[in-house]
Amino acid sequence: MATINLDVETIENNILHGEFEQRINSLKLNFLKLQQSIKEKNQDSEEYKKHFHLQLEAMREWISRSNLDISRCSSLFAVPTQQLGEDEKLIHRVWMGGGLPEPTKSAMLQWDAAIQAVNDNAYKSIIWVWDEDQLRTDSHYVSTGGAGEFTLGQYRFGDHVSHVNSLKMLALAKAEDYFSAVNLLHDKGYFATLSDYFRFMIVIEFGGMYMDSDTIPYKPAALFLAKPEVPDYSHYVQNDAGEWQCHHLDWMNLFLDETGLIVARKNNQSLRSILDKLHEQYMRLPQDMPYKNREFELFVFEQLYDEWKLHIGCSFMSHDELTQAYSVLFDHQTEPVLCGMRGMRLSHDIITGIHLPLDEQEGQSYDRCIANLTQADWTLDNALDLALMGDVYYVDEVPRMAYPLQLRSDIEHYHYYNVLSTDEHLDRVNQVFGDFMIASNQQAIERGLFWHGVTSRAEANIQPHNHNRLTAREAVRFIPGDQTSETDRHEMAKLIFETSYLEYCSAGNVLGLNLTELQKKQNIEPYLSLLKGIYDYSSSEFMGFVISGSCAQYDAIKAPYYYRDDMKAVDNAYDDFVLTHLRDDDYFISTVALKSSARGQGVFSQVFNRVKKDAQAKQCSRVVLTVYESSEALAIYQKMGFEVIGTFDYVQDIFFDNVQLLAYNMTDR
Repeated sequence: MATINLDVETIENNILHGEFEQRINSLKLNFLKLQQSIKEKNQDSEEYKKHFHLQLEAMREWISRSNLDISRCSSLFAVPTQQLGEDEKLIHRVWMGGGLPEPTKSAMLQWDAAIQAVNDNAYKSIIWVWDEDQLRTDSHYVSTGGAGEFTLGQYRFGDHVSHVNSLKMLALAKAEDYFSAVNLLHDKGYFATLSDYFRFMIVIEFGGMYMDSDTIPYKPAALFLAKPEVPDYSHYVQNDAGEWQCHHLDWMNLFLDETGLIVARKNNQSLRSILDKLHEQYMRLPQDMPYKNREFELFVFEQLYDEWKLHIGCSFMSHDELTQAYSVLFDHQTEPVLCGMRGMRLSHDIITGIHLPLDEQEGQSYDRCIANLTQADWTLDNALDLALMGDVYYVDEVPRMAYPLQLRSDIEHYHYYNVLSTDEHLDRVNQVFGDFMIASNQQAIERGLFWHGVTSRAEANIQPHNHNRLTAREAVRFIPGDQTSETDRHEMAKLIFETSYLEYCSAGNVLGLNLTELQKKQNIEPYLSLLKGIYDYSSSEFMGFVISGSCAQYDAIKAPYYYRDDMKAVDNAYDDFVLTHLRDDDYFISTVALKSSARGQGVFSQVFNRVKKDAQAKQCSRVVLTVYESSEALAIYQKMGFEVIGTFDYVQDIFFDNVQLLAYNMTDR
């Protein structure tokens, strides 16, 4: 009987995957038809495009209800692709200037974990160094030679093994005419510049994935490693003159315009054209170039970027964009991802030339972090203690397959880049933040159920884990009020008493309920549409809640009144006070409450970032809240940029305290 059941299951799986292949091939064909209609300037192009995207969304919905084995799928994208060949399953890194630093080795071990998760022994790690002398004093290097034309030996630590190849030998063999310029750049210490150069040559010659040595994998990395595809199709792009031009798109970077990760098959002609332009540039470099000069290095990089940006969206697209636009597994889900530290960003945008200095809150966060790290002599016993030194924050985004060990900003175009920074303190913070990223990622990997495509995201979100403090957690997530449990709503009602004097108001209520049940009916249940539960992202532990919304959203709620009659005068006076100061385009936080275990650990920063995001979506100009004058939270709010716009002293005789109304001006940020 068991054999019959197994046969039925096998047949059902074969039918399922047969339907998948029919759907994916139909999508790819319709994408090509769309490009053909654009070429022919067909008036129905928009209809073709709409049909294609509806078909893609239908397939995504179908997959969400299916139990597919992705290893049996020919492709995971709705556009024509090629998979890397078995001999192209290579992870290339370039390092010059001595032995490998510890962050690089930690990043390599985390990529090993991703490879082990997909159980594919074909992947090989290649470290490209200038020559053998560079690693003479590094105890992890073993000079073995090898079958490869440029192979020097192996680099071993723990269970990791990388093949070590020579950049100098590669340049002599593949770019002899330009070797004198390349050699001069090396002798003058322009290692970052040469890394920009060699990444193109390496991927052209060998294919695979180049990544900066400080790049760590994230959850979707395993999905890519299990099915390493690159786009491969001709498409039409409209130029500045409004003309449609045909381009062949057949390689990827990681995100937007960044150059730190490249994936392509060998002999890629678009990469070769970029390399040819670099050769032309190198032939014009002065022989008397300065030694390790930041301005000169930036000058060379800007010329590379001028050529690079011509290919964006034409010959390549980012893995992030490819996933969101065309992956049949994409589910539109975002999650909190470690981003940066408040105040730790560039103030000049190299693309637009716009100067954006730190605002008051950012400046305060910057000064506090520098002072704390200086006091600690810039050395932390536990890398995760950085969260105690400054304001580490997360952003809600679709997770990428990898992240550089680099501070990012939640303001587009002002991310930290070493070559663009002139702030030595910021450079040092970036190094410490890189250690924090590694430690945070390593904890998540060791926790298990981390990699996408290996275990389901649903399983990963409910993995139990005990935490001693928030610095060891990844982030928080927000759950809409109507999806929170009755148990958690009971906890919310209890938390209200820790931020107010509502025990006094709740006593003797007209329903005769205990104080907690009364608060649940009075201040929780009527506002579920505006409420968000706050939960630890890894353990799903309840941490608190926030109720916030626009004035129009609050006006739409008809809340009951269950307090005793003599409290109506107080409530009416409070309502009149708030409404007098509120503007139509304000975003009001009526309640924010955190459990004691979540306070002082940066959770409110994440909550406030979410509130600001929601306020912007409602086109609100201010975020407004009230806080008692005696509360420690008042100083915290003011430090974050809130200003007092009114004082409510009506309750002074009752509670011996005043209420301060605070506003955070969004238009100044």
